[in-house]
Amino acid sequence: MRRRVAVKKRLESVESNRKLLDSILEALRIGTHEQVLSLVNLVRSNAPREDIQAFLDDRFNDPNSMILTGIESLEADAQLLHSNHERRQRRHTGNIADLINPPIQVPAKPWTTVTTDDDFVSHLISLWFAWAHQWWHWVDKESFLEAMRSQDLNNPLCAPYLVNMILADACVSEYVY
Repeated sequence: MRRRVAVKKRLESVESNRKLLDSILEALRIGTHEQVLSLVNLVRSNAPREDIQAFLDDRFNDPNSMILTGIESLEADAQLLHSNHERRQRRHTGNIADLINPPIQVPAKPWTTVTTDDDFVSHLISLWFAWAHQWWHWVDKESFLEAMRSQDLNNPLCAPYLVNMILADACVSEYVY
């Protein structure tokens, strides 16, 4: 009999925690920036579950606290779209400064005719050395970069075909790695 009571209490506790978690997730989805920030600060302050539930009941179940004016709603939507766009941009271009400081600087000419943008070629070469090269060491990094910077097409350590292969791999790898 005691076991059944203990199991029942444990089940009620788990169900209560699940409901609280569901309420927190819903609040994060529908809350205003200020409401969500207040909720996060409360959670980070190590508040007891009862306080968090009371906060959710007061701030998120009150219909008046969720009403946004038309302008506030449009501003919030615009801010969300802008932040999503920035996040997508960072994901596609990467933030090479976080990985290699400073990024590798190499010339685009005479190695590729696809672009003349030294910064773009440098970015792709930096990505390749940061992500792919650490797994496949078939090119000596320093020798290759020195040969590439020399812009000597007769250098046996660097050829346009090799550079373009690395650039193409970096373009694909930027999404895979």
